[in-house]
Amino acid sequence: MEFRRCGSVVAGMTLVVLLSACQSQGLAAPTTTTVATSTSAVAVPMDLVGKSVPAAKDELSKLGYQQVDVVSVDGRVVIVESNWQVMSVDGAGAATPTSAKITLHVAKPTPTPTTTQAPPPPPQTTEQAPPAPDPGPANVYYKNCAAARAAGAAPIHVGEPGYRSALDADHDGIACE
Repeated sequence: MEFRRCGSVVAGMTLVVLLSACQSQGLAAPTTTTVATSTSAVAVPMDLVGKSVPAAKDELSKLGYQQVDVVSVDGRVVIVESNWQVMSVDGAGAATPTSAKITLHVAKPTPTPTTTQAPPPPPQTTEQAPPAPDPGPANVYYKNCAAARAAGAAPIHVGEPGYRSALDADHDGIACE
């Protein structure tokens, strides 16, 4: 009985020596331990574009994504995420493992143009402007400057009723000075 026991010990030691020798010569593959991880693939939402960064990150977190990078489309550092809007998402619409890193490309939101209405036009009045003063008769004729003075029309300027070059002695545009 002792012999059997001794034989199994020798056989066990022989196996260890043989395995060691094979590994040192590269004949045996090293043993590795594989640990299975439980990551599921979830479709990255396509409707994240246009949302604020906190809202997009919250939605991704609810789906199980924990690694979310925020990158400015023009390369600037994003410090205050609430001031940015999602412009595109890497892998949007594709089933991606929740352990993967999701990158949000963001930009400053453009202000929405406000339409201002022009002030209403002033109310139209039905009143008419007062009539221009009556220039008097168009065909006024003064025989001489004494007659113009007697009528109270002197001096008479060019274009006024009663002016004529014969009454303008120095031809300066003013008659009966």
